[in-house]
Amino acid sequence: MTSRPQAYTDVLPEGYKSVSDLVADGKWDAVRDWFEAHPEEICHRVDPTNGSTILHALCFSPSTPVSLLEFVAETWPPAITIKERRYGATPLHLLCWTLQRNREKVDVLLKRMKPEDILIRNAVVGSTVLHSACGSHADISVIKAIIEKHPPILLAKTFEQQTALHALWHSHLQSIPMHMQIANILRGKQAQEERVTGDLFTRFVRKVNFLAVERFKLSPACPNPRETNKEVLSKYLLHGLLDLKAPLNALLLTLKLHPEAASYPDMEGNFPIHHAAMKRPFRVKYTKLLRELLQAYPEAAGKRNAAGDAPIHIAIRERMAWEDGLGEIVEKNCDALGLRDRQTGLYPVLLCASLGGNVAVNTAFSLLTAKPDIVVNACKKQY
Repeated sequence: MTSRPQAYTDVLPEGYKSVSDLVADGKWDAVRDWFEAHPEEICHRVDPTNGSTILHALCFSPSTPVSLLEFVAETWPPAITIKERRYGATPLHLLCWTLQRNREKVDVLLKRMKPEDILIRNAVVGSTVLHSACGSHADISVIKAIIEKHPPILLAKTFEQQTALHALWHSHLQSIPMHMQIANILRGKQAQEERVTGDLFTRFVRKVNFLAVERFKLSPACPNPRETNKEVLSKYLLHGLLDLKAPLNALLLTLKLHPEAASYPDMEGNFPIHHAAMKRPFRVKYTKLLRELLQAYPEAAGKRNAAGDAPIHIAIRERMAWEDGLGEIVEKNCDALGLRDRQTGLYPVLLCASLGGNVAVNTAFSLLTAKPDIVVNACKKQY
């Protein structure tokens, strides 16, 4: 691919030296006339400095007509996956940055792309087009179109290991009103009926919920997504967010808005509290999340999943320290201290002691002193 030959500059409309100038001025009919007369020009770089094609230029302009995008994409399909050099972005990356509502334009490119094409990452932070859409306040219809093309894009991460959900979350927190509204909800300063207010906030919550449900549909623990209606899948918002390793405040916000979500197990019998114990980042305190989950549905502390594990067993095997959340589980349901581990047959305090290490020793001591009578009776039954 080369830059456009200068020999054609004399047949451009008067006063214009390049096709880029026509695009900048929104002279769409002239752009189309030019490329219809010289279709071979579409494969040339319109900006040799950053290596962008005409399709990059058209996607970067919000006012580009859909018909012109279709013409260029149809004339030279390889342009759809070419990355310019400044950001390492494809035309669809640029379109998602500048476009907020017109799904029709996105569909022009998507229908000519292979599923794996939309996993192309830009060179700056390693974001996919879904990251770009979620981070640029794109309409939910645009986000849906991208995910429909290739659902596993939900799992794609940037160089900093962040999913599109993180891009969505951080982009909305840049708005002070949005930041304050989320803070007020988390602090309990808004009544339930007042929590989801404002058009921007409503759209934001819909996007978060949509990403959570779509992620859960990819899980083997999801009921058949083709046979399960949206109302049923909406019960699993916390499962999807935990699978996406959502920011802690995103989990807490969803729990505040949908406390009932803490009470639904997946097809493997895991409640959100099970997943919170399994997937918490090492050494990151999830005490507040565990407390909120147990407050919303305290019975989950004593529930075993399909593998026979109660949250207390998972927490102990994951070496969760007492002050990092294990204490919350025990406090909410002391009877969990009398639940044998299905793998070893040991009661929690003995299971903990069998692991060894400082965390296990300290945790075993905390378990012994939390409810001595329950622990002693459990140990007597053990022997």
